[in-house]
Amino acid sequence: MLIIEREERGKETSRTHPFAETRLFMLLAYLTELPFIPAYKRAKREGLEYVPEEYLSSDSVVSEYLATVVEPVFASSQILAEAVGLADFWEDLGGAEAFFADIETVLSKGHQPPEHFRTKGAKQWAELKPTNDKILRALGY
Repeated sequence: MLIIEREERGKETSRTHPFAETRLFMLLAYLTELPFIPAYKRAKREGLEYVPEEYLSSDSVVSEYLATVVEPVFASSQILAEAVGLADFWEDLGGAEAFFADIETVLSKGHQPPEHFRTKGAKQWAELKPTNDKILRALGY
């Protein structure tokens, strides 16, 4: 993924696939949301339109999960980026703070227009999500 990113540096669009930063955004957003999915599924199964707080994992469980899963994936992405010659990968993305702020926007507000995001990966995700939703509906999801 990062090798493809290195080869496409400076291009505004990709003809065949999302940018590496978009795929990394999707991966880290998914991993960040993962501890909450059982609560979402339980609320949906019960026909609720909201997730009661007592369905959610405790803050300590979520913090431990983030420290043992999300943070190492994030750190590994920087190591891999440096290994393929992209030492400035995270700075080019707008920095970790902006990247995770965009993830928080998605998790707290759902899909938003591209201009509501700060990073290129989140903006491309926002552009592609409506098409992805159409494909999923066509496949019966």
